[in-house]
Order: sequence, then structure tokens, then C-alpha cells
Amino acid sequence: MSCAVELHSVFDKERKITDLYLVEVRVPGMQRTILFSTGGGDVFIKTDAGKKKLSSLAIQLELARRLGVDLPF
Repeated sequence: MSCAVELHSVFDKERKITDLYLVEVRVPGMQRTILFSTGGGDVFIKTDAGKKKLSSLAIQLELARRLGVDLPF
């Protein structure tokens, strides 16, 4: 699936409002196994509270979790 932008008309009851549109943007999802880093090499994940910077061990654990790997500890 590619990205798509669609404009929808806006109505006030049955009257179309000219020069006013609702913009719908569709972006395909990414693989959940990929982690992204900043230009400085920092890796963050999204959490319910915002974002969290991962240590090197936390990166490994997060990748194992995303890949469904059972760790021996």
C-alpha cells in the first residue's frame, strides 16, 4: 500500500461549505520488528507515557520481544 491523501467536502446540514475540506492521510504501517535510531545513534520506543530511550541491553530485549524469541532468563 502506498501513501494517499484524499480531500473530503464539508457540509453544514445539506449545504456544502466552499473552500473547506477534511484531509484524510493514509500511511502504510511499518514492520513492528524494526527499531529506528536518531542521527546520534539513540534508540527510542513509544510508550503510553510518551517515549523511552533504550540502553543497549534494552534494545536487545525489545528486539527479542518483537521477534517472539523466548529468552532463557
